[in-house]
Amino acid sequence: MKSIVKLISLLSLTFAAQTIAADAIKVESVQKQFGEVVTESVNASAPKIKTSKSKLQVSDRAARNEDFWIYDAWATLERDTDYDGYYHYLTLEFDADTYYEQADMYAVLYLARGDVYEEYHVTDNFTIYGESSEDSYVVETNFLEGFPEGDYDVLIELYDAYNDELVVSYDGYNDDEDLLYLPLESKDYEYRTTTVTTEHGGSLGWACAILVIVLISRKQIS
Repeated sequence: MKSIVKLISLLSLTFAAQTIAADAIKVESVQKQFGEVVTESVNASAPKIKTSKSKLQVSDRAARNEDFWIYDAWATLERDTDYDGYYHYLTLEFDADTYYEQADMYAVLYLARGDVYEEYHVTDNFTIYGESSEDSYVVETNFLEGFPEGDYDVLIELYDAYNDELVVSYDGYNDDEDLLYLPLESKDYEYRTTTVTTEHGGSLGWACAILVIVLISRKQIS
């Protein structure tokens, strides 16, 4: 009986450790405007959870400022090393417009695999010029760690760099279907044959644990 209790405790600690590990992310990003590289950076941190509201209600979090909008956004996926249909390099391009002649902005980018969006990148300040189509901003991200394979949705939040006001929330459910169901995984998940996370490991993981416990019990009885 003590062996069974120890086994359950060990499984619980292992599951907790996997949950904590899944919270750490590492991404490598390149930002471009007018076709030129603005900055390159590597960010390693715990993701910032933006909201637990349903994705269908995500745009309710901020009143839209009619002086700013995103005209369109494009997502391109690359680098599927193990050919499993999940990519670890995302190029996100968006064309922000404004009623004013020009304005300084910055964007916060999120991914969701479920109902919670998690921040993965904050851009530098950049300038947009009226309704020009030549000032689109590009963020190329190499997901290095912390993103299990899955279909991810993108959320773009646009902020006024002058006063940090959130002026635009742009997502796949309310604005652009191109930002929905992107098959992504971080580079550290390439070639993995088994994946245990808080989302995927629950019922199957505990089923295996119960099977092990039953086998141990039978052995002790015999």
